[in-house]
Amino acid sequence: MNRLWSLLAPEVRARVDEELAGGAAVRPIQLVREGCELEDGPPGLVECRETVQLRRLHLQAEGLLPPAAAAGLDAALARARLLAAPLAAVEALWIDGADGPYVRVVAVVRRPGARHAAFDEVPLAAMPDDAAALGAGLRAALGVPFYFPGPGGPRWWDSTGG
Repeated sequence: MNRLWSLLAPEVRARVDEELAGGAAVRPIQLVREGCELEDGPPGLVECRETVQLRRLHLQAEGLLPPAAAAGLDAALARARLLAAPLAAVEALWIDGADGPYVRVVAVVRRPGARHAAFDEVPLAAMPDDAAALGAGLRAALGVPFYFPGPGGPRWWDSTGG
């Protein structure tokens, strides 16, 4: 598998698999990070995330998990359908994390927010395996634009005149 997976105790591996089977995205990464004892401290989040992604792909190839796009889309759609404010768009944002950049998919809703007078953002998925595929699925299912600028690119509301 990879270096970190080989360092995990069997019971931690089993917990990671259970969390993945339950649809969890963040908890498996946390379990890998907490379960690896390295000489220079815990492994970085990026390496832990890669370990979990590889494990998810392995379980999918074995038929033990549904394809990630389907599972991620179902969860994000469920969150989006619970929103009280009207949905304007779906946006994938590059976030500068302590262990490197990652992508977060958010719903842009029509209500005043911290970053814009007319729009706010509500997280739909943190660190999806394929943000572009998830966004395209949300666009098709919800009938709103999907916007995915490059790192440092303008926000949806700035690029469209929001």
